[in-house]
Amino acid sequence: MPDNDRDIVVLMSTHNGEDFVAEQVESLRTQTVAERMHLIIRDDGSTDATLAVLESLPLEPLTLQIMSGTNLGPRDSFAAAAGAVPANARTIMFCDQDDVWLPDKVEAAARVIEAADEDVPTLYCGRSIITDAHLQAVGITDDAPRGPSFRNALFQNIAPGHTMAVNVRLLHLFGQTINPDAIMHDWWLYCLAAGLGTVVFDPEPHAYYRLHGANQIGYQATRLQRAWSGVKRLVSEDRTVLTSQAAALSRAIGPDLDDGDRATLAAFLDQDHLASRWRYLRRYPMTAQTRRTPWVSSLLFLAGRYRKRQW
Repeated sequence: MPDNDRDIVVLMSTHNGEDFVAEQVESLRTQTVAERMHLIIRDDGSTDATLAVLESLPLEPLTLQIMSGTNLGPRDSFAAAAGAVPANARTIMFCDQDDVWLPDKVEAAARVIEAADEDVPTLYCGRSIITDAHLQAVGITDDAPRGPSFRNALFQNIAPGHTMAVNVRLLHLFGQTINPDAIMHDWWLYCLAAGLGTVVFDPEPHAYYRLHGANQIGYQATRLQRAWSGVKRLVSEDRTVLTSQAAALSRAIGPDLDDGDRATLAAFLDQDHLASRWRYLRRYPMTAQTRRTPWVSSLLFLAGRYRKRQW
């Protein structure tokens, strides 16, 4: 249990991360506010030497709690780690095992969370520098020039988990509502904060996002890669999971949304007929929070590829 001065809690889920986790922990240990940080690591059923590596690492000035269990996948593993956050926490951050954080990342995030109203669910997120497996920069993740919104959160996640910090109010809401229809923990948090609270997007990157071929969630660094990804999604991606997630949001927080967001959510879920899908796109265009037009998403929605007959 951390002492009361450690009001910043960093949650990490590890799974077969022996190759990279030491670099990530070292980047946490050298944060400008490391003396305020408590690290909770839940190992998600690793079969390699991840736990042995963790137990061998220097930690000061961090404090560390290690949890281990069966393989749940990142969403549920992070949810389990979130359940262990101590009562004195004020800022809670989510951390991938294979990235590297710049020394000011935690301080920048904590500054935003500490300035927020404690009673308002608040999410901080932002951009990252994309690197190869050896931390050589190859690009940067997208900005969000139009700003976050609940309508955007229904079809696009602009809040990657490795950039996230949340306040206690949002963490508690997450624990009360996370469910199997949530696509991923970070997307669910974005939806909750966009609907019931505040999302602060930081355009300045504070982390290296490492691509190494085994990432749970990848990122296309170039325009050509993104275009090809869009073609592949058009052919094969299952979009009904977004509708399942939206229906779960309706059950979890629908009554608490303001009138505008509740109407948006109801219109999104009304997909039985081509006319209703066309009305949704006319009234609530799928406007991405990047400068790229999400034509793939719009076409698939109109074609009924988001439609679930039952949820």
